[in-house]
Amino acid sequence: MPLFQLMIDPTKISFDEDIVLVLKSLIKKKNAVSPTLWEIFPKLPKVLEKQKHSFSNLLDTLNHFLIIGQADLAANENNLKVVADMADTALFSTLPQQTINNAEGAILIQLIF
Repeated sequence: MPLFQLMIDPTKISFDEDIVLVLKSLIKKKNAVSPTLWEIFPKLPKVLEKQKHSFSNLLDTLNHFLIIGQADLAANENNLKVVADMADTALFSTLPQQTINNAEGAILIQLIF
């Protein structure tokens, strides 16, 4: 999908959060994570980085990936690494005023297990 190709570099767009919400909506509507969405999944850390390690709507979307796409996630080591790295990045962020993001990182680690 051309819209999702914009996620290759979310720093060039201002509506990356809207795309994150579209991802969540697609997962909820189909009650499944399509192969196309799994292709976008490894690009989500760039959204986290752009947002200065603040998850915002990304945490809820990741939750849907983890719960609804659990079997596919467990079958792909790279996707597990993406989630673990995002959780680690947020949990150990030292940016000013990032306490809530540190907590979101801890929540994400709990969701993984």
